[in-house]
Amino acid sequence: VEGVKNHSLRSRRMGPYCLVDATIVVDARISASAASVIAESVHDRVLADFSPFVTDVLVHVDPEGSPQSHRLETHSEASPSARPTEGIIGPEALEATVREVLLALADERPELPRIAEVTELQSYYYVDENAEVADLSRPYVDIKADIRLQEEEVSIRAAGN
Repeated sequence: VEGVKNHSLRSRRMGPYCLVDATIVVDARISASAASVIAESVHDRVLADFSPFVTDVLVHVDPEGSPQSHRLETHSEASPSARPTEGIIGPEALEATVREVLLALADERPELPRIAEVTELQSYYYVDENAEVADLSRPYVDIKADIRLQEEEVSIRAAGN
């Protein structure tokens, strides 16, 4: 299915029927609604391809590179109690801090246009998948911020000068 970067399937029998659990990995930067559409496509595709034997499909969606995602090889996944979570700032606290810092920029950099409002923030948590051992206690985060400036007539060039 388009949009699925990786997947795992687990099935079990219930009488003459088969139940399927699927974990799919999607691009971390797509919206939750887009991920839901992809999951629905996977659900429908499995049912269509394996009817009448498969009667139910549960699809779990993980964002690619996310520290909270499940490993596709579940036998090698650490137990939830073994996963380090201390010191990881949650999305709500992170976004509140970023919002506060952006709105305080006018005090530190008066030459910049004043930010009237932070209209949207999105945070993307990642771990370095190229590291020998993924350090889940130290994810890195990308932040996307949409802002509204107080001045109505500000060009990008003027804002950068």
